[in-house]
This record gives sequence, structure tokens and C-alpha cells, in this order.
Amino acid sequence: DPGSADRDTILVDWGDGSGQKLVAADTSVLNPDEGLVELGATLFHTYQTTGSYSIAVTARDDDGGVSNTITTRSPVVVFNADGRQTVAGYEARDLGTLGGTYSFAANGRGILNLTNTALGNLQFAIYPAQNHIIELVEIDVTAILSGVAKAQTASPFAPGSVAGPFAVNFTGVLSSANGTTEEDITGQVNADGSRNLTGILDISTLATRTQGTSLSASTYTVGTDGRGTATINIPGATFTMQTYQIDANTVLFLDVDSFRILVGVMQKQQ
Repeated sequence: DPGSADRDTILVDWGDGSGQKLVAADTSVLNPDEGLVELGATLFHTYQTTGSYSIAVTARDDDGGVSNTITTRSPVVVFNADGRQTVAGYEARDLGTLGGTYSFAANGRGILNLTNTALGNLQFAIYPAQNHIIELVEIDVTAILSGVAKAQTASPFAPGSVAGPFAVNFTGVLSSANGTTEEDITGQVNADGSRNLTGILDISTLATRTQGTSLSASTYTVGTDGRGTATINIPGATFTMQTYQIDANTVLFLDVDSFRILVGVMQKQQ
């Protein structure tokens, strides 16, 4: 960029055919902490129909420079009135918040009743186990579902509460131009306590095997409630994750990319 104190034009394509939004932004101020230009523009858009939309952003300055177009890693999903939408051939649901009650009998068997605006009333049989774990299975007619609930024991959380070497394991399905296939991943990930991830992964699908590939420019965040994000980059692929930290040794993962359904866990190596 040959100039300074530029007046830039930001072009935003909302992905719904409504056209590009033009925004003028003063980019003369740099963020001293991140080394990034502060555009100083906040945009809002209302989608008129339900669906899945990718947003693209391009910047042009008054010296004729044009940036690369940046597209959102994950789409914006506008749900139906009942909280449902199809993304990449799979049903995504806006679950909102949960409420409910639980009770235990003398024999250790419990009942958990959950209420949710999207799913309705759900009922589970629950059994407590060691290490603050509850095993559960759904017993209503809504779905077939089982899993575990783990108590968070290290709050408040922060990026520094995830540090050191972890073994990871993710499993799910990947949707591509060649169809849908199972995807299984294991490896070692190192968190530095300051939002950066390094490590290696082995990835197996029905079509390919990727062995010992290194992470690059991968990051994570952690909120005070343990909820955070992780962006894991390897050559040719990016995994955009929602995370939940249980304690200093365990983090749960859910991939939120539009073309992948993947869940897993990251556990501290002793």
C-alpha cells in the first residue's frame, strides 16, 4: 500500500443475493497490540428467508489497492420458526437454552427432565459414576441418545487454564463433492496458555489417510464459563470448533463447519 491515512471502501456480500454493501472506513489507526488496522465499522443485516449464507468481504483503498476476498469459515444459519434448518444435507437446530429438573432414587437411578423450546420435553435415565460423571440415556420417544455429563471443576476458566500437551480424538462425518464419508482424527495438540496451538494429527477417512501432519497458525479461546473456540489449521483443511473445558485435563470439542459433523475430546497427557 503506497499511501497512509487511507479512506477505504469495504464491500460486504451477505450471500443472499441482496447485493454488496459499501462502507467507508478510516484505516489510519493501527492497533498496537495486534498490529491490525482498525476499520471502525459495525454492520447489521436482516435476512428475509431461512437458509445457510456465507459472507464475503473485500477492501479497496483510495490508492487502488484491493485486498483478497475473505469469506466466513462457517455460514450464517437462519433457522425456521421451529428452530430447524438443513446445512450441507444435515439438520441443524437452534437449541437455545435448557431448563429442567432431576431426582435420584435410593438405588442410584435418576430421572432427568429437560425442557427446550426447539426440542420440547426430553427425559433421560441417569446414573452417577466416579469423578463427577453421570451416565445418561434418553428414554422418551423423541430420539435415541446416550452420553455422559461431566462436572466442571476448575472455574473460572481462562486461556491459561488450557496449557500443555493433550491427546485428542475426534470422530464424525465429512461432506464433500465426492459424497459423505466417516472421518476419524487422533493426535497430540500443545496449548501454550496464550491462545496458540501446535501439534500433529493423523486423519483417516474411507478415501484418504493423512499421517503426522503438523498444525499451523492454530488458535483457541476460553471464556470464564469454560465455553470457547478453537481453529485448527493443517495443510488443505481447517477445523472450526466450539469447545467446553471440563477441568485442566479435559476439553470437549464440537465442529461447527457447515460440511462436517465432528465431536471429540482433548485430554491432558500425564
